[in-house]
This record gives sequence, C-alpha cells and structure tokens, in this order.
Amino acid sequence: MFSRRLIPALLMVSTFALSAQADAKYADPAGRFTVAVPEKWASANSDTQQIAVVLGKLEGTELQALCVVVVSETPQTVGKSQAEIDDAMNTILTKEFWQSTYKTQGAKDVAVSNVGTRDVPGRKVNYVYAEMTTKGQGGLDQHMKAREEVHALPGRMHDIGCLAPQEKYAAAEADINSILLSYMPLSGLVAQAPATQTPNSMLTLYANAGFAGAARVLKSETPNITYVSWPTVTGSAIVSGFGEWQVCEGADFTGSCTILTGAHTAPEHSLLRIGSVRPLTTSLNGIASSVSTSSMQMLNEALKKLSRKQ
Repeated sequence: MFSRRLIPALLMVSTFALSAQADAKYADPAGRFTVAVPEKWASANSDTQQIAVVLGKLEGTELQALCVVVVSETPQTVGKSQAEIDDAMNTILTKEFWQSTYKTQGAKDVAVSNVGTRDVPGRKVNYVYAEMTTKGQGGLDQHMKAREEVHALPGRMHDIGCLAPQEKYAAAEADINSILLSYMPLSGLVAQAPATQTPNSMLTLYANAGFAGAARVLKSETPNITYVSWPTVTGSAIVSGFGEWQVCEGADFTGSCTILTGAHTAPEHSLLRIGSVRPLTTSLNGIASSVSTSSMQMLNEALKKLSRKQ
C-alpha cells in the first residue's frame, strides 16, 4: 500500500496545513463521525473524496505520527444486518489478509503481530497491529509501526489508520489509543442500495508490476480485453469499491479463471495473463476490496507526509 503511483489522483497529505491545538473533538462536517484530537495534535481537512480528516502529532515543526480517517460508502450492505457484517468482516480481515495487502504494495519485512475485534455497543470493531519496512524520503528504508481499525456498518465503512516511525511510536501510542477509542461513527447521509445487484466497483489494469505504467479502468463485463485496446498481458490490477471481479486468461471467460478483490501485482520481470474480465454478483466478501483499497490509500498518504517531515 506504499506504492508511490498507486492512487495518483489523491491530494498529497503534505500540502495540508497543520497547526497544533489543545485537546479537542473533531466533528465531521458531513455528520459521519466524531473523533478526539489530543493535545499537541492537529487536524486538517482534505479535498479528497474518501480521506475525511488527517490528524498529526507535532513536536516543534516535526511531525511525529499520523492518523488518517477514510470513509467509504458501501450501499450494497444497506440491507444487511450488523451481525451479518460483523461475521463477514471477522472472516475476511485475517492476519493473512493484512499481510498480503501490505506486501502487495511494496512493504518489506511485514510482521502482523495481532488482529482481532473489540466490542462496542451493538457491533464489533476490527483492528490490526503491524510493522513493516518501507521506502522513505531519498529511497532509504524506514521501519514503521501501524495500527488500523475498521468500523463496518450497513451502508458505510470507516477506516482509521495510524502509523509512525518505529522509534517514535511509543511516545505517540497513548494518543493513538485515545484517538482510536474515541472514534464514533454517526448516521450522516448513508447511500441507498442500488435497484440492481451490479457491484459498485471497477477494475484498473496497469501495464507494469507495482501499479505503474499505462492504466485502463474497466467498469463492466469485457469478454475480450483487446476490445478496449489493451494487451492480453498485464503487470498489476486493483479492484476498487465494493465488489469482486472474475479474471480469466482467455477471451470469453475461458482458460484459468480467478476471483480478484483488492490489489494484485505480478512478480518482478513477469506479467499476468488476462483475456477477459467481469464483475460478479455482490456478496459480503466484496467488502474486502473496499477495505484494502481504502487502507492502501490512507497509509500511502500517511507515509508520504511522514517522509517529507523528517
């Protein structure tokens, strides 16, 4: 999730204006959540659609840690019960899921130390603790610690991701815990489920591994990939939004087929064979796409901010 080219349209977090403040509570202007802002932490709004707010801990002019809130609409879950969603998320968000998600985006030495859930009134919150090595400013390796929590509700998902350089995490840990425990999803305006069951997702194909090079966005069934002026070999692919996609090696959905959610990249010096693709009927397993994509966005942007401030 630390690929520099993963989400090129995102506003750089380093352009946000951060100013330290005393203990406060941030209320989302769209009415979707509230969250505590500890003393010496700052908040900054974003013009990016999914990034709702960035919280940063300042020490002088140096940024010590970040927490980023991403809110994703999942209208296909409007008709699901909270218990159904809790069960699905607990099945999906395993240690293997997070390990794969972080590694897919270029992190090295990924160690997911703990995954689980905590109870809040009427539902569960999923969490993960992880450490990883990433490329910081100047291409130097940087060891990071991260904690991420996911609030999945009917019609909406909230991701709160916090991270800091390993040597600075302990000093910020109490504040990070305060932020995560204070986070309160609110009703706001929740998107309604569409009349059809077509997944609200899209598949982006990249020419090169690591989500680099030319890209093609697909939003509907494509029985022959060459019809959209794309070769039958691809370097990497991302399913974004809510849904799953079937990807087959041959045209007209022949040959070996796999189900894609989240992000996938070919091994170095190789390519993926893709001849036809189509979105699948919506299922709760499709939540994984939204979780991993949102997670990739927010931690990618957080890393950029940290690397520019050190």
